[in-house]
Amino acid sequence: MSQQPATSPHRHTLTGIGFTVLACACFSILDTGSKYAGAVLPLLMALWLRYALQSVLTVGFGVARHGLEIFRTQRPGFQCLRAILFCLSNALAMLSLRYLPLAEFTAIVALTPLALTLLAALWLGQQVSPLRWVLVALGFAGTLVILRPGGGQFSGWALVWPALQLLANTAYQILSSRMAGKERPLTTQI
Repeated sequence: MSQQPATSPHRHTLTGIGFTVLACACFSILDTGSKYAGAVLPLLMALWLRYALQSVLTVGFGVARHGLEIFRTQRPGFQCLRAILFCLSNALAMLSLRYLPLAEFTAIVALTPLALTLLAALWLGQQVSPLRWVLVALGFAGTLVILRPGGGQFSGWALVWPALQLLANTAYQILSSRMAGKERPLTTQI
């Protein structure tokens, strides 16, 4: 028998860094493409364009792997609510990108983990360490530096859409975490 070459922790670290850089590049391309598509196409057409290919590939992969069983869910109400929140979050994101520069929009979207931490502590009763509270405060301060409230770069009305997107995305993330382990991940993704 031939032996498999051992992989070093260093190689795994570099692979992880490479995938992280690739993911960040993909998100940047996706956000830039969404901003462009949202500016030149009607909102529903831009959303359709963004998710049509993803849906075809995900459903095709799911059906090929699990058959029609992939569509069976034990919590159809939660799945529908999660889908509605996802669509609403993405529609509000595209609408936001029409009125805000990409950096400011990204700063507001980056508040989602902060909102999740706050809700986890206050609403779900989860313990949050003092260090995490410090990090939440620093993250919020960083967002304020990027947005420069009162700087007059954009009107307060331009912030309504991303604020609603933040709420929809936070609700989507909470519902997703509550459903984790209760459904097949691919069923939830579809």
